[in-house]
Amino acid sequence: MSTSERPRVVVGLDDSPGAGRVLAAAERERRYRSAALEVVGVWRLPTSYGWVLSPNLVEDLKAHTRKAMLEAVHDALGDPMPVGVSVSVEEGHPAAVLCRVAVGADLLVVGSHGHTALPGTRLGSVSRRCAHSAPCPLLIVPVTTAADEERAAEYAHPMEHANATTYPVLADQAAQTGR
Repeated sequence: MSTSERPRVVVGLDDSPGAGRVLAAAERERRYRSAALEVVGVWRLPTSYGWVLSPNLVEDLKAHTRKAMLEAVHDALGDPMPVGVSVSVEEGHPAAVLCRVAVGADLLVVGSHGHTALPGTRLGSVSRRCAHSAPCPLLIVPVTTAADEERAAEYAHPMEHANATTYPVLADQAAQTGR
């Protein structure tokens, strides 16, 4: 950023339940930095077989994405949209688009769905790719649901729930070794 430009925060947003939390974090950063906030929604053409491409499909996908972004901004920031906040809609892979748009930005904000049940894996694919490729500082906002928290607790320490009924072999070995 040059000294004459206004600071800029870019936030990648989708229409997931946690989008409001991500946008709220980006808005806090915008106010703290007295920055412009660019809300970016990304869409892609379906790649699965069996889709019938209508003549209006591209325009429909753009319009749907833009509507979802404007609704999220309205829900999180109120109406009218605050001065310095803009919404853009881009086509492509979300991480690649966000990293491209964030060139020259002061901060990129993304959410982390982390829908995997693997222990220690809390980043989603987009946030992970942005962490490796972002051209500016990156804020990853954890976005979890109650089901995510339950799954994480279950896999965090599986032996906490072990007992002689559940794991008789392990319990026998522990008794024999004194552990």
